[in-house]
Parts: sequence; structure tokens; C-alpha cells
Amino acid sequence: MREGQSKELAIASTRVLLAASSIFAIYIDPSKSSVFENVTYLLLTAYLLYSIIVMVAVLGMESDRAVPYFYGTRMTIAIGAFVLFATPILFRPNVAVGLGGSLLGYILPGIVLARMAKKRKHKMQLALADALDLMVVSVEAGLGLDQAIIRVADELAFAYPDLSDELKLVNIELRAGKARTEALRNLGDRTGLEDVASLTTMLIQTDKFGTSVAQSLRVHSETLGPSVASGRKKRRRRPG
Repeated sequence: MREGQSKELAIASTRVLLAASSIFAIYIDPSKSSVFENVTYLLLTAYLLYSIIVMVAVLGMESDRAVPYFYGTRMTIAIGAFVLFATPILFRPNVAVGLGGSLLGYILPGIVLARMAKKRKHKMQLALADALDLMVVSVEAGLGLDQAIIRVADELAFAYPDLSDELKLVNIELRAGKARTEALRNLGDRTGLEDVASLTTMLIQTDKFGTSVAQSLRVHSETLGPSVASGRKKRRRRPG
């Protein structure tokens, strides 16, 4: 588990503990039930569910069992929400509310996961300009494509850990014996970014026809989408 992922897990775990502790504190409070208390229960319960989803998503992010984790979490939250609202654990039992809570508990993990995926893709898109420039410099300095990918992954590890992890995975696949063409194609499929997919296609074609990697990278970097160009302009305006 990388350092950034460990921090995300620690934050998510802290959220779960805080929300659960708050719900328990209200539950053991002997004061008379009120509308405010019920609303507080609802808000804290929703926050607890959200925190659990984020924690499980972080745990399963790089696991082979990520899909079973996701669907298991979905069903657990849906069943837990029904039990919570349809039985007199915290509220007056109401089957209709329980069904509504169960439906929300089933839908919520998908919404949270989509939000996390969108945020991750945005971070990788911002990192692409730096990655391309570093790759051009590395190849022009005499490194082969495989060594350049490793160098770029190491250089981006602190500022852009998501893209760095994807590039490191390319190196792992190459060392495991996969063809470079397949490893590059997998990179484009995993990220889900059009600019990364076009980059990997260009690298595959360059490798196939034996053309200059440095020249192809330099030409390709000038033809990518506006988001990559915007990232490059922001970096150039950066002081120092």
C-alpha cells in the first residue's frame, strides 16, 4: 500500500470512528427524544455510510477482489439500512422508510465510487503534461522507452502518485513477461483517459515501425487535448 493510499485509509477510518462514536453518544443520552435528535441520527448515519464506502473503496482500490468488495459493501449497506430504519433500534419502525433507506444504501456506493474515479482521472489528466515532458527528456538523454517509463514513474511519485502507480504497473507487467504492446494497451484501458490511450497507441506504433521515440513523443505532446496544454501552461507560470 503506497503512502498516499495509507493516508486516505487513515482519514476514512477516522471518519468512521467519529461518526459511529457520535451516534453511540446520542443513543446512550437519556434525554427525551426530539425532532432534532432524529435529524441528527439521520445525518450521522448517512455520514457513517459514506465513510464506510470510502474506506472500503480505498482498501479494494488495488485488490484483485475489488469488484466483490464493492458489491459486498453495497449489499451490506442496503441490508443494514433496512434493519436500521425498519426496526426499533434507533427510530420508530417503519417498513416504507426501511425500504427507502435500503434503496439509498444500494445506490450510494455507486455514486461515491463514480465520484472517486472521476477525481482520480482528473488528477492523472493534470499529470500528463509533466509526464510527457519528463519522458521526452529521458529518451533524449539516451534511456530506452522502458527505462524512461520507470524514471518518469519515480519522478512523479510524490506530486502525482496516481499516474506514477499506473506507470509502475506497466514496468511490473513488462518484468513479468508481457509484451510491451500489451502492457501499454493495458495502461490506456486502466486510466480511461483519451489522451493516455492516444499516447499508448503512438508508442505502440513507434515501437512497431522503429521510428524515433523522442521525436514522436515531442510531436505527439503538441497535438494532445487542451487539458494537457493547460497543465503545461500552468506549470510554466509556476514561480521558480
